[in-house]
Amino acid sequence: MIETLGRVLRDAAHLLDRLPALSPHWPADRTSGHVDKLIGESALLLLAAARVPADVLWPHIASLTASLIPHVHSVRSRALLMRSRRNRHAILLPHLVLAKLGYCDPVLEGLLCDGAGAGEAEVQGFRLAEREWLRALDEGTPPDMRRFTGDTIFSRPLNVLEMDRGDLYAVTHWVAYATDLGQVAAPRWMVDAVIAMIDDAIAWQIGAEDLDLLGELLMMARMLRLPQSPATDAAWALIRAAWDRIGFLPSPSYRAADVEPLEGDARAAHEAAHVYHTMYVLGLLCATEVRFPSRNIHRSHADWAYALVVAQDAERAAERAAPYCRGKPGSMADGADPSPQAAPPFWRGVLEANAHHADIVAAADLISAVRSYDLAALARSMDRWIADGLPASGLFIDAVTFLIRQQVADGAIGAQFLIDQNRASPAAAIVTSALAELLARSAIHIRTELAASGAVPMRECVH
Repeated sequence: MIETLGRVLRDAAHLLDRLPALSPHWPADRTSGHVDKLIGESALLLLAAARVPADVLWPHIASLTASLIPHVHSVRSRALLMRSRRNRHAILLPHLVLAKLGYCDPVLEGLLCDGAGAGEAEVQGFRLAEREWLRALDEGTPPDMRRFTGDTIFSRPLNVLEMDRGDLYAVTHWVAYATDLGQVAAPRWMVDAVIAMIDDAIAWQIGAEDLDLLGELLMMARMLRLPQSPATDAAWALIRAAWDRIGFLPSPSYRAADVEPLEGDARAAHEAAHVYHTMYVLGLLCATEVRFPSRNIHRSHADWAYALVVAQDAERAAERAAPYCRGKPGSMADGADPSPQAAPPFWRGVLEANAHHADIVAAADLISAVRSYDLAALARSMDRWIADGLPASGLFIDAVTFLIRQQVADGAIGAQFLIDQNRASPAAAIVTSALAELLARSAIHIRTELAASGAVPMRECVH
């Protein structure tokens, strides 16, 4: 971990040193914002690394500090603040980090103080937490998130089947700011919400091969001192495999084919734009892994009362589908042209090489099927889930709930059957009968686990 963090710090210093040569190759309308983002995230990396008690890192920390100073204590920074005090928040974090390391620019300090509270844009969501964290960092006090318990992303259950990437990004940033990058304990309501969803979120990002957000999820788990789990083990396996294969961690926007025609500074600029953030996340992750050991935390059990309601709803949905189920259920693939088998994605090859990751592969497949609205793939995933005896987890119950919601008024199952012509087609009976049978078996699977757990009396589990 220390060695990897040292490499990331060294690469960050090199990137800042080359910034004047690289930035002209970025789109003109995004160059300034991209430069500010890179400087700010370099400062964040520097802050996290400087908190790691490892003497071997200090040459790298000193190098990154020296590379950062000219970009922060600069005419450009002062000019941005003089043009508009709304630019204050782009400069505040790098200034605070350097000041804490003993490098303060009094002119910049004066301009930042003058701009406090002036020309504020509307701030929502995790940006409120960021403002509170910056205030606390400036004053040397712990961040206080008690006033943000109202309408935030944590105000409702976090369901990975319905969240988008931005939602997950917001969750990780709330935790980072609330804990001061792991320095202080997060509010219990935040911890409970993360515990309930993090393994499913990791499975989602493994299936998406989003190493950037996957690293942020692992970092969040460590900031909260969550114990290792099969999901975090699988995530680390994928990260290590990618590192061993290509020597860096690409962002979701990285395309090797886009890089190959480029040369010199243009190539370096493109690679920097599409690689630096994921590599910075890796550095931050290494810093948190070194500093914060995991601890045993009580994981809440599934809401068995809700699970029983879902089982009952699934049974009723299967009964409503009866007009389409007059024969033996067919396969949803009946009558379909066999599609050519594509090469399996990288993540699948990594995880399927280790039988211990089988549950995470199943979760990733289920999440992918729901999010792409592929009901045939969802049926296959749920079939395997039941056949393999995997638990009726919150994710499985959410998938059953999703499938129930796909039933239209006359009992057919699938959004395509909102169209009259489609309901009259042979596919309506094939698809609905297969999914109705799956719902019935899912209900049995849930009831069986309820009975085995003793969470619900046997008489209530027997239909």
